[in-house]
Amino acid sequence: MHVRNLRTFTIVSLGMLAVVWTQLSGCTARFALGDGPQLAQRVPFTVPLADGQTGTGLMLDAKQLLVAAPGQPPVLTFFEVIPLSPTPPVPPTPEPTPPKPEPPAPVPVPPGPGALELLWIEETAARTPQQARAITDRAIREALANAGWSLRVVDQDITDETGKTPPELAPAITAAKQAGLPYLVVRSRDGAEVYAGKAPPDLTAFQTLLKRLGLRINDQANKSQDKDACPTGQCPSGNNTRQRVYLFRRR
Repeated sequence: MHVRNLRTFTIVSLGMLAVVWTQLSGCTARFALGDGPQLAQRVPFTVPLADGQTGTGLMLDAKQLLVAAPGQPPVLTFFEVIPLSPTPPVPPTPEPTPPKPEPPAPVPVPPGPGALELLWIEETAARTPQQARAITDRAIREALANAGWSLRVVDQDITDETGKTPPELAPAITAAKQAGLPYLVVRSRDGAEVYAGKAPPDLTAFQTLLKRLGLRINDQANKSQDKDACPTGQCPSGNNTRQRVYLFRRR
């Protein structure tokens, strides 16, 4: 509420009744009236004054305030009290919404093994026809060449010019003999082992393993090869006898 100065006058016989809110004209004071606490009427109360002294205030009614400052005689000042509308409560400041955590960065997919080196270790004398077809298959050989891979087939008894097992093959051959022949080792160019285990028993198993390692094989190559070799579907046995035909001229 605003308090407006009405008039100031001196009353010698009246004692100090109120506290001067201010002794300057045009000053403003605020009181919480209305629905809030009310000032008691005609009950003196002590208030500090601007000059450092204390005076006495008295509410004459709901709108008139009398303030008396000490002095001989005391200085009395009347103020008009103007009620103000209740100030609505300030809503509490909402807690800041925590930022949403950023989704984790995708895990980078490691690059493929690149060019691989395949080492097929066997006992040559014990090689089966199915394994022979697997390591000589045209589609596999073409796929290996296109990918820059290599396939090396060695016997477990291979030796170098000194009569000893080549040092670069010795660890793999030792592991192959312990695990059982035939044995297949697949390594990257930097020597990291990608696969090591029993060699596939036939062409289908070998193709499946190579595809799992990332090799693209053209399965139509073998079909085309078989079709070209036997266009009628009846391949010669290899023991054909050529029948001779003699022509006789009649005399």
